[in-house]
Amino acid sequence: MAIDNRQLRELMERLKTDERFLPRYQAYRQVNREKAWQTFCRRTGIPLRRRLVMRRVLQYAAVVLIALGTGLYFLNRPAEEQPTLAISAPPEGKAVLTLADGRTVSLDEASDSLSLPQVANATVGQAQIVYRQSDDREAAQQYNTLATDKDGEFRIELPDGTRVHLNASSRLTYPLAFEDDRRVVRLEGEAYFEIAKDAARPFFVQTGEVQVQQFGTSFNLRAYTGREVEVVLVEGSVQVQAPGQTYTMQPGELTAYNPADGTLTSQLVNPSFYTAWHTGKLQFEDAPLGDIMTVLSRWYDVQVRYGDEAIKALQFSGRITRHDNLLNILELMEYTQDMTFTIEDEHTILIQSKRH
Repeated sequence: MAIDNRQLRELMERLKTDERFLPRYQAYRQVNREKAWQTFCRRTGIPLRRRLVMRRVLQYAAVVLIALGTGLYFLNRPAEEQPTLAISAPPEGKAVLTLADGRTVSLDEASDSLSLPQVANATVGQAQIVYRQSDDREAAQQYNTLATDKDGEFRIELPDGTRVHLNASSRLTYPLAFEDDRRVVRLEGEAYFEIAKDAARPFFVQTGEVQVQQFGTSFNLRAYTGREVEVVLVEGSVQVQAPGQTYTMQPGELTAYNPADGTLTSQLVNPSFYTAWHTGKLQFEDAPLGDIMTVLSRWYDVQVRYGDEAIKALQFSGRITRHDNLLNILELMEYTQDMTFTIEDEHTILIQSKRH
């Protein structure tokens, strides 16, 4: 059946207001089309001389296919009620600040140039707190603690200019002024650090049995209670100190300390998988499904089960942002690889081969 221009315009107008179509189209726009086309040609065996013509045809057909696919998906869904996934929203900019005298102050994104009692050298605004350098010698003996809950994140600029992004369910304790010979803070949870350069004063992050030392660098530190301590170095150089062990890291390395057996190990990784929570973006090339889902499970607070270990090695390329719809991401993965997903309950996803 032929479709004229008027019918096409009417279709596009309906699609613009269809809440089922728009998220899928936005996800489609993020697909690496060049790589997807090469994969399609390789799998279908299209001869080289026919690829150019076919490519032009498929470019025009793509949007219509997405629209039809959206409609067919909802038409063909089983009539019985399906489990609903309880996906958590992106963390908000909120935290609780505990002052040196024990008083607490609630901070959030709405705070604008908030005046903090007994902290004359700090200002709050746009989900961050900024401290200015103090000449008060007693300030080095006064500590504040910034804490987030499971739904919050917050940024802080320390008196020396060091910037810290505190992840959810985390605590950072720090002095109102640093000593003359060193800078020391304590972390429980996860944070991304951008250390201000100061060759005369090394910067130390203490967490449990592990201490991380650096002079000026960027890294992610994950140290939740009862779990492995993980340090991922983005740039510069850091030294990880554990009981009886010291290791100097290079960019692109992950060093992990296991408190259960006291081992310190290191390996090369893609740092973006460990800093994605900080940037809100995840870009990857030929990355294993298992690594991708580790990030997504943290983002959306869901558990992932696999039908078999081999499926975790399936490779994907693409770009994902923190505000993308998780179900749309999984559906795109289904279309491009031998995998399918099932929502088992509101907190669990099962991923397995289509041939299971």
